[in-house]
Amino acid sequence: MENLLLDKFEPKKAELETMVKDYSNLTITDKESFESVKQARIHLKKTRVDIQKTWKQLRDDANAWAKAVIAKEKEYISIIEPLENKLQDEEDKYTLEIEKKKRLADLPNRKMMIEWLWELTDDEILSMDDTQFSKKLFELKSIKLQEEERIKNEKIEAERIEVEKQKMIKEAEERATIEAERKAQAEIDRIKREAEEKENQRIIEEKRKEEERIEAERKAQEEQEKIRKNKLYQDFLNKNDYNETNFIIQNNNWVIKLYKLIDTLTLS
Repeated sequence: MENLLLDKFEPKKAELETMVKDYSNLTITDKESFESVKQARIHLKKTRVDIQKTWKQLRDDANAWAKAVIAKEKEYISIIEPLENKLQDEEDKYTLEIEKKKRLADLPNRKMMIEWLWELTDDEILSMDDTQFSKKLFELKSIKLQEEERIKNEKIEAERIEVEKQKMIKEAEERATIEAERKAQAEIDRIKREAEEKENQRIIEEKRKEEERIEAERKAQEEQEKIRKNKLYQDFLNKNDYNETNFIIQNNNWVIKLYKLIDTLTLS
């Protein structure tokens, strides 16, 4: 069918080859040849687009036909396959029962090999041929060895954890002792530091009070000296019958000199 569909396009192929041959020698040398090349290119493009449209339609038709064929195939198979599978199951069951009867004599030996590894029913053991049984035996031995290895590793890990735990407890106790000693020493240092600070504060306070006392005494002495000097100054003025109109006072580094105005002349 496909060849029949494709064969009808063989003449078209010849036409395309002829078209390409006719246009293959075109080149542009002037305005007229430019127009010829342009028209040839447009013709080729249109032909290509028409080919793509035609073959796309053919592909769509072919895909639809293929889907329809596949659907019919599935439809026909679905009619007979269930019964085929059922009959195959019947054959397999009968064959398995025959094989089980043949293996029945070897059942004790198989059970002896397998019962220390895993629990299997007689039917499960008889359902396996020699290859399957050997494979199952290998799997169960692997599982058993893995389980033993797991238990061994868990025991080793538990012992390691216990050793690590005891080590951590010992280190914690040592740290607690060291920490207690550190805290005790820190408390002693704090008490000493506070005592030193209080002593320093007391010394500073006594020094401040002493300085204040010395300063008060100095000010008192200054005040007394000021009063004494002021009294001497007033006695000096009173002794000389001082008045602001007739006297001039000169103070040179606490040496007081008193000058009396004798007379005044105004020249005009």
